Amino acid sequence: MKDIKRKKIGMKLIPVLILFGAFLVYLNWSQNSEPTFEINKEFNEVQSETKVFKQISQELTGSFMPIEYQLFQDVDLEKVLVKERRTLEIEKVWMQDNYLHLIYSVDLLQEDQNDKDIPQLTLNELSLHSKENSIALKVNQSSNMRSNTIPQSYVYKHKLYRGIAFNMLSSEEAHDDIQKVYEWNNVDYITLVNPEMVRDSGKGEALDSISFDTSLNPLFDQTLEAFELNKTTNLDNGLQVNWKDLMLKINHFNLSFQLEKTDEDLQGITLDTVSNGKVMSEGYYPVMKKDNYYEVSLPTFESTPETFQVQVRALDFIDHNEPLSYTISSEMINRGLALPKGDKVDIIEKLGTRNGMTISYAGVSNALPGYEEDEGQSDVLGIVIQLENIPGERFRMWFNMVTEEMQNLKYNKTESQSDSEGYYNVGPLIKISNENGELAESYGSSSETLPDKEIQAFHVKKEFFERSSEVTVKLSEFPIHEKVSGSKMTFDLR
Repeated sequence: MKDIKRKKIGMKLIPVLILFGAFLVYLNWSQNSEPTFEINKEFNEVQSETKVFKQISQELTGSFMPIEYQLFQDVDLEKVLVKERRTLEIEKVWMQDNYLHLIYSVDLLQEDQNDKDIPQLTLNELSLHSKENSIALKVNQSSNMRSNTIPQSYVYKHKLYRGIAFNMLSSEEAHDDIQKVYEWNNVDYITLVNPEMVRDSGKGEALDSISFDTSLNPLFDQTLEAFELNKTTNLDNGLQVNWKDLMLKINHFNLSFQLEKTDEDLQGITLDTVSNGKVMSEGYYPVMKKDNYYEVSLPTFESTPETFQVQVRALDFIDHNEPLSYTISSEMINRGLALPKGDKVDIIEKLGTRNGMTISYAGVSNALPGYEEDEGQSDVLGIVIQLENIPGERFRMWFNMVTEEMQNLKYNKTESQSDSEGYYNVGPLIKISNENGELAESYGSSSETLPDKEIQAFHVKKEFFERSSEVTVKLSEFPIHEKVSGSKMTFDLR
């Protein structure tokens, strides 16, 4: 009886095996012969594979340079899609920051009308391996399968190419794992765990895990090239800018310089940059002090620069005058703690003027209207400061720099910092303390821009107010904004 069942099963498998075998024969034939059918005009067809990779690199990373500097590594691994009667090929891969960038291709069929006919690669997990270590990482995915895929696909020689960036930072634990990967000397192979080829309709083909060898060096903030500049710009206020060098990185570039003939400390610089005839940046940027020179981080180039131009528009120096101070009384603290959500105590008390700006204490708030709370930060009060006559659009930049990335207000500037370590010293220095000298922790900020004034609230946990009989706010080092002009300096980098 068992033999009869086995024969029946075997008979049923024969057509499947014949069909699969025929498909493999077809694939072998198709891969060794160039398709001749006409590609539908709905596809974005290009004339070279190099252009395909450069365009995908630009859309994935904002730059052609990962391809120009050969940061993407060739993989060229093929996977048969039985249900689709196609071949998936993993073309190139590159790991940068928290993302695994991948370029893949799928061969076209004659009946394909547009890119929606071609399934997309998606997955929820991948693993990175060195000779000694292995780390599995969940991949951030939303309900939209296209969330990590660039919208544009490209066709070259009857193959459709796509780029996708897998965000490996899906949790706090993943952050620790990724830091371990950056300590490895090499990522020797990668596994895409149980990937799928999925269509817009949601239907897809599940695949076995795909592993491929790599030789990726997991560097963070990789430097691609360094250029010595060695030129000087004379500004109309009598200052000289000695341009030192330009460090080309994948996500940004660092421009370093010295400012001669001044004893003042620089906080920020407004400048325009042009690369290969195209404007790259216009606006205000904080500077970092390192040893005897300054460094500014600017948006990266789209492609390797041949020429680079820079023109200085304004300088922001540090005002070392005595701090402006205000003490919040016990009565005001109690009024603030009793505020309903979204309400505030309005009071205007002028603290003084700095560099043409008028600074006033403007009460306390239980979150300014329109302030979106982060999780775990709902139980805060805002100490509100009002500023008038701020030059240009400096307000948001100054105050964002001193609040958004600080875990604690006391970290805005510490005595342990020295010129040789390098640090950003941007915007007003803020110190909030109680009668015991305890420094308040910062939990973000919120702001309002009105026609004639700007309002900034520094958010502090209510617990700090509850254990304080008075709270003192000291504001110092408001920037001195000085407009300048000078000739545009051009550097030939090739």
